[in-house]
Amino acid sequence: MICGAKPERNKEIITRVLEGETLQTVGDAHELTKERVRQIVYQTMHRMFKDNNYAGASTLREIKAIKLSAWRASKNFIINRL
Repeated sequence: MICGAKPERNKEIITRVLEGETLQTVGDAHELTKERVRQIVYQTMHRMFKDNNYAGASTLREIKAIKLSAWRASKNFIINRL
């Protein structure tokens, strides 16, 4: 599900962010800026939810607002879809 040049790195980034680590902490671990981490998270979530009619969300914050309660209940499901 994760596209890009470094899918394993991106999977780890998404997992760590979903587990509650800050963008800065994750970025420091991968030598990325927190803005780049945010972009990776947004792009991946956008791809994941595109097939589920969430493509209309224009920011990660909107995607989170749409599915926040479901994410809390099914974090493992989301991580496994990566």
